[in-house]
Amino acid sequence: MPNSFWEWTARIRFNQHELGTSFAVCLFLCDNAEIPSNPRDWQIAPTFVGASHAYVAERREGYGYESPGDDVTQGFVHLNRGIIKLSGLRSLEPEVVKPYLKSKLQWKVQKVCC
Repeated sequence: MPNSFWEWTARIRFNQHELGTSFAVCLFLCDNAEIPSNPRDWQIAPTFVGASHAYVAERREGYGYESPGDDVTQGFVHLNRGIIKLSGLRSLEPEVVKPYLKSKLQWKVQKVCC
């Protein structure tokens, strides 16, 4: 289709209370070996393309906090800028981008630390 534009977005679904603390799901476009080994470096890595964050309140006895069970939430990370910057692809057409994303889209979960 002439003059069409594809918008690539990752939808991330998770139970926000799964870890019992705030965290981020970080996305990268690279081979797994290219993700820094130190989680503190993930969000400044050249291959980092975005994150979806879960902010979780501390559980305290006597404050009426009930176990949330399956509290599934979702976030979105736009990928176009990362695809254009990192892939070398000349098109955002699905037949070009899908194989790239299948081989290069990686994710890691990063706990919020003090």
